[in-house]
Amino acid sequence: MSKKQNLIPWLLALVPIVVHLVVLKSQAINFPFEDDHRVFMDFFYNYLNASSFGEKVMVLLTPDNESRPFLIRLSMLIPIGIFGRIDFGIILYFVNLYTLVLVLVFYKKYKHLPVFLLLLSFLLLSHCNWEMFYRNDVASYQLATVSFSLVLFYLIAKRNSLTSTAQRLLFYTFLFIVPFGSALGFMTVFLVLGYALFRKKHPHSYIILSVFVLQLVIYLSSGVSGSSSISMFGNLFKYNIELVWGFFIAVGGQFRFVYTNLGFFISGFLGFITFIFSTYLLLKNWKSEDYDFEKLIYLFGAASLGIIVVSRYNYWIVGYESVLGPRYKIYGILIFLSGISFVFQNNLFKKVQWGLSILFMVFYVGWYLKSSDYLILKHETLMMDAYNLENDMVHNERQTVAFEAKDKYDYLKNSGFFNANDFYRTVLDKIKNGVIVSPKTAVLTQVDFDPAYESDWGGKESRLYKISLTGDFPPSSNYFIRLTGADHKSVILNGLRKPLSIAKRLFLKKEPLYYLSKEFEMSHFKLQKPLRCEVICVKSK
Repeated sequence: MSKKQNLIPWLLALVPIVVHLVVLKSQAINFPFEDDHRVFMDFFYNYLNASSFGEKVMVLLTPDNESRPFLIRLSMLIPIGIFGRIDFGIILYFVNLYTLVLVLVFYKKYKHLPVFLLLLSFLLLSHCNWEMFYRNDVASYQLATVSFSLVLFYLIAKRNSLTSTAQRLLFYTFLFIVPFGSALGFMTVFLVLGYALFRKKHPHSYIILSVFVLQLVIYLSSGVSGSSSISMFGNLFKYNIELVWGFFIAVGGQFRFVYTNLGFFISGFLGFITFIFSTYLLLKNWKSEDYDFEKLIYLFGAASLGIIVVSRYNYWIVGYESVLGPRYKIYGILIFLSGISFVFQNNLFKKVQWGLSILFMVFYVGWYLKSSDYLILKHETLMMDAYNLENDMVHNERQTVAFEAKDKYDYLKNSGFFNANDFYRTVLDKIKNGVIVSPKTAVLTQVDFDPAYESDWGGKESRLYKISLTGDFPPSSNYFIRLTGADHKSVILNGLRKPLSIAKRLFLKKEPLYYLSKEFEMSHFKLQKPLRCEVICVKSK
């Protein structure tokens, strides 16, 4: 291959990296999103109010469901230690250092295979994984665990592993940290231990075993904090065959472009093919040490996804959607990469390599377009929450699933640790300059079927309501439904549009909308009936 030809895959591999940085900048907003209230706001409040060093340590050691994010929490104190305040934009930049770690591991492993690095770039940074990179809570737990796991697999599987002091220091630091982000990190430690014992020549197996025992003692002695309404073993007996099909659907999650039953079938079928293909090639080369890294990421991806499917099926929402979250797709991608790597390490398949790379470049564009709706929805949710919270229109006298308790939220603001004023003023400015339209019709109904209410973890105190509006709404970037009560106090809700296919989004110009809707929990808000409704159409500057 000529120097010019060799340069092409390197240049193309930079495209997802540049796009990632651009989108990251747009998503780095200083306001908590969904679980950020619980994961960060609640932790920072409790930590800052701890009166002694011992109490601060206990706050760090407090479990979060099945996870024990002790050291991840400790790392979250670094930004506040440097800047003296909580800034969710800065935190998002900080946790995306794990993305850099992810990229560097694969670069170190496959820098001699530029075409495979091209495929890796478009797959790992695919926006089907958008939650992994653009949500603070997911990045600080799962992205950290995945990144640390890959570093450990790379270090222990390379020839002459752990020979230098720097390598050993990095290895044991990450080995101790990895299960104290997401609990899936224990799978990493177990695989590293199993590998060290399997390769009997490895001198560190007993040290790794000692670390594993210590981690288990710390984990089990820290207690529990909440759980699902059904155990993993209960799920196995309750859902059985559904979990098997759900596993294959999750493995093929990156192929689910159609949100219908056909989409489930396509992702399940291709997930099955992916799993069988990767399993066959890895078993065929099981004795070869040259592919130990691929074996480890395959086992990590498959085992982690299996645990996720068993423990999260029907957990928060009903059915197979519960295991198709953007935060879970990375594990199926790791299974796919472990198998497809054999194609790229064989020089006989040059055309196949480029064909696969081009195909997944097309997939990348598709997921970029599809995920834009979710990223817009995330931004609108932040705007909505900032407006409603800052106007004291939310019932958050105590902590809820959606919001931090008012006394803690106000403490962090009044003490100067958190400042939402800049973003709140931005929201007010956009609303002030928006076009206000009165809907022709507005219908408020109670939702008959709430997937979150019907799930195993459900049983919420209140049911969903749905507001449906018709009218002539001019083309805009965002639509907000403003509900004003009898006391003239109002809340805003982001109005949802009917989804457009990728083809329509690419080739049709923006036209006026005639229908908007929003499902929401009426009891969350301090609204006095009767209500008045209007739509605010916000155009981007």
